[in-house]
Amino acid sequence: MATPLTDAHCQPQRRLKIVSQVMEKRAERACGTMLVLLAIFSGMAATLADEVHEGKVLSAGDDKLTILDSDGENETFAVTAETKITLDGKPVQLNDLQSGFPVKVKAVRKGDKYSATSIEARTSK
Repeated sequence: MATPLTDAHCQPQRRLKIVSQVMEKRAERACGTMLVLLAIFSGMAATLADEVHEGKVLSAGDDKLTILDSDGENETFAVTAETKITLDGKPVQLNDLQSGFPVKVKAVRKGDKYSATSIEARTSK
């Protein structure tokens, strides 16, 4: 003969439900925290994104490039071995760039200095 269910019989199922609810709440909080961190790091990555500068070459050599931008300001960029440099779409060395060449520089700002990630120069407009 079957006995009616008592609280004693249901207790393990009730505990399981409570534990499940607690774990669900913790997972929700963890997801919320992860979204906040993602937003913070996305903002930081945006500050490290390339800035585009255009102008004409003033000087190129000694691991730096100086250009005259469209506002009439001189801008100097550090050039590293990782900087991709092209002239009319072909790979070249920094010292191949001549004064007066139109140039587009993509660079990241590090403090108050710029480091070029790519330099695209042309021999003419």
